[in-house]
Amino acid sequence: MTHEITTDVELLALCAVHGKLPELGVLISVEEAFGHCSKAFRRSKLWQDDYVAIEGIPTLAEMMSGHLDLDDATSEILKEGIRDDVRTRMY
Repeated sequence: MTHEITTDVELLALCAVHGKLPELGVLISVEEAFGHCSKAFRRSKLWQDDYVAIEGIPTLAEMMSGHLDLDDATSEILKEGIRDDVRTRMY
């Protein structure tokens, strides 16, 4: 398998969501792929709007705060920065 990172606007335009283009993409050439039972995909619930992540897994802000040993005030700034980034930059 080979892969590369691209910033090709024409390729990224294929992945636009709500008028937003990704900043970069990963191109992967697959030599062999195996399908799985279609029931497994349905049971995963990944494409359902009500999908809920497993409880107990820390958020990105919690992981970064713990790793960097941030105080509460700085952790709150980080958490708000991540929330803002999700609202304004993600799909």
